[in-house]
Amino acid sequence: MAKLMNIQCPHGHVVAIDVKHVGRKVRCPICEVVMMVPRMTVAAPVVAPLVGQSAVMPISSDDDADAGVDREEVITERLAITQLYKAFQVYIARLYVIVIAALAFGGYVAYLAFEAAANNPPVRRAMEGEPKVSIGLAIITWLVILSVIVLEIVSIVFASSTPERSKARPTFWIYVVLTVVNYIASIVAVIMRANGNGWGVLVSQIIGFATFVYFILYIKALAVYLDRDDLSKKAKGLLILFGVMMAGFIAVMLPSAIAGANQPRGRNEGGDVAAVLALVGGLVTFVAGIWMILRYVRLLVAMRDELKKRAQAGKGAA
Repeated sequence: MAKLMNIQCPHGHVVAIDVKHVGRKVRCPICEVVMMVPRMTVAAPVVAPLVGQSAVMPISSDDDADAGVDREEVITERLAITQLYKAFQVYIARLYVIVIAALAFGGYVAYLAFEAAANNPPVRRAMEGEPKVSIGLAIITWLVILSVIVLEIVSIVFASSTPERSKARPTFWIYVVLTVVNYIASIVAVIMRANGNGWGVLVSQIIGFATFVYFILYIKALAVYLDRDDLSKKAKGLLILFGVMMAGFIAVMLPSAIAGANQPRGRNEGGDVAAVLALVGGLVTFVAGIWMILRYVRLLVAMRDELKKRAQAGKGAA
């Protein structure tokens, strides 16, 4: 009777294989990826191949061209998975920085608003231009922005190793291009805003939305490559939720703009309807936004954990 051992392919499928194939190339019967059988010093418990699947097929040196994947490519793919794991660690750190900074800034603004409403003289003077408050806030803001940019660059460097055979690679590079364009548009928007023109901010926001959408599409394609249909569905659900949030945002902005454009100066016809739509749209945007952030964090964490598992499996099989 043949002596069998477990082996895991780069896609995570565990199959049983005869130990005589150690050091040779074989093809996974499930996903057909070609891999090297590692040398194992301790025999592992045997898990039989899935029902209905053929046995692992050895690949001879003459079959290399037909296989289309050699040992070097398998090793490269394992390294790519490890790099992607690091990339998603940085993505999560970057998201936490943004969320914490947004909450801190929002709390600070709310504090000043409430204190000003209560006619607190010291805070009123601070809001009127106290140098220490404005300079300190500006320094903190720029430090946060710089941290986000550095984390973004690091994550892109790691994620640039997305495997060639992955359909996620083209989507990733579109996301990178949009990210660069978004930073340029943000700088232009600041300049235009200083000159009293708000169109730059709107264009920058639209590009930012497109960047987010393509990043989720990248995660979705990566999940398909990793055979994680559950993560792919979560990414699709996140895109739908993002669409709901955008609908709420439009409900906030559009009615007031139309009402202001279609009525004579000094009249307020339709103002109540616009106010109600704006309130409903604002609530939808807020609720959908909070829910989307929570699901976004969970998706990033799930993808990171999957990549970590694949990376550790690759090291164990090397």
